[in-house]
Amino acid sequence: MRKFFILFLCAFFSIQTYSQRVYPVFNSSGETFGYSSFSLVGKEANKEMSVQMELKDINLNKINDVVMKFARTTYNYSVVYNKKSVLILGWPYMGGLMPGNAQYYIYDLTANKLSERMSFPKAFDRTKYINRVKPVDDSGFLFVISNNKSDQIDLVAVDQSNKQLWASTLTNTVNGKKKDILFDELDVDNDLAVATYVDNEDGKRAQYGLVFINSKNGNELSRVLLDDASYRYQSNQLIMKNDKVYVFGDLYNEGKKFNGLNTGIFMVTTDRTGNNIVKKNLQWTDLKGKLDIDEKGWVEKTGYIYTHTFIIDDASGHILMPGEFFKGTLNGVNISDLVILDFNKDFDLQNVKNFDKKLTSFSMNSFKTGSSRKYGEFLNNAGYFDYQFHNKLDRNKGTVIYYLDVEKEMGMFSKGKYAYGTIAYINGEWSRDKINFTSKNPMGLLPSKPGYVMLYEEVQGSAPEMRIEKINY
Repeated sequence: MRKFFILFLCAFFSIQTYSQRVYPVFNSSGETFGYSSFSLVGKEANKEMSVQMELKDINLNKINDVVMKFARTTYNYSVVYNKKSVLILGWPYMGGLMPGNAQYYIYDLTANKLSERMSFPKAFDRTKYINRVKPVDDSGFLFVISNNKSDQIDLVAVDQSNKQLWASTLTNTVNGKKKDILFDELDVDNDLAVATYVDNEDGKRAQYGLVFINSKNGNELSRVLLDDASYRYQSNQLIMKNDKVYVFGDLYNEGKKFNGLNTGIFMVTTDRTGNNIVKKNLQWTDLKGKLDIDEKGWVEKTGYIYTHTFIIDDASGHILMPGEFFKGTLNGVNISDLVILDFNKDFDLQNVKNFDKKLTSFSMNSFKTGSSRKYGEFLNNAGYFDYQFHNKLDRNKGTVIYYLDVEKEMGMFSKGKYAYGTIAYINGEWSRDKINFTSKNPMGLLPSKPGYVMLYEEVQGSAPEMRIEKINY
């Protein structure tokens, strides 16, 4: 599961009067390894606190619990697993950003040993934010770190004991001078890391492409340009699956600014060496046979589509693109139905399916200017969209998509009523169901093993209640 905003979901459900927090633990493939719950043990000197983490596997069997110290301002946690250890990162709430002075622990599951509290190698004290942390199986962890003084982004790999293995700042040589290139999307699979990159020249984008890196030693293996004479690309999804690398994203006509309207979507595939490149570009008007859409991406009577992610369905080989409709009103924005575009393996549109859900409305005076994509990103980061995550069905039957179905302006927590919807896809057929919550305690759901979901309820003064349930489809 990529582009998975479950950390925001957990923070959204975790009211500050409750000391418990529940988070998923992901492995290097983005699949759920288990769950971590955090509870306050007590306040310490120097504005610190003791926090206990209980770690469970995907079947809710307890692995162990450990006590750590964090700053009292710590609000969010992230835990990732690399087949040997878990890295536990804690940071204050800063709109979802992880500051460069965030601290972390590495817990060796085999040796049952917790490291000392650690921070980034001193060579990178000048950096400010961690974009993400990726586990590297049997090796360590890979940090993507943003510089607070420039657009530079570093990759920093550490081993199980936090010893720096390698660091990389991607550069390019222009007119005999080296300059930094920005990393964008990133995926890691065993000894291979692949990232999209942006090469800016004189403040303007010169190139957009893929870079292939050995994740064990940081050596650059190859680069692939994505832009061509007709189109410019902006990725929002990168997936390594089997022997292929997939890149999906927004398509722009050459010369168009990225703060303008995108003119379509694209898929690029390569092999794991960057060869055998296949590009498929779709203008919005190419979808007219299945969707009443104009060249700017406006769908008649419903609005623009905000693309959440791209999903490769294992059973059918099809590619699913879940999105949500949004449009400006006289005094704000409406977010309406969930829409899923169903493409075949060659990225030809086969079907479009709309799923009605509760309408979200709010005031936003400046919607009618600028880029629909930029406004969609703003709405998504602010938590207004309802898409949550996706997972596989059991026995490899297909894919299930989860979304929140509630009128947000009605006070979903104070009234104690809200629901999640599920949409199952099996070889071109769709079914849906609903999971209703009535408790006044914060509740939520997290991904589990194929065909199942983990439901949790946070209870003040005690450990969160968790259970695994099979979904209906």
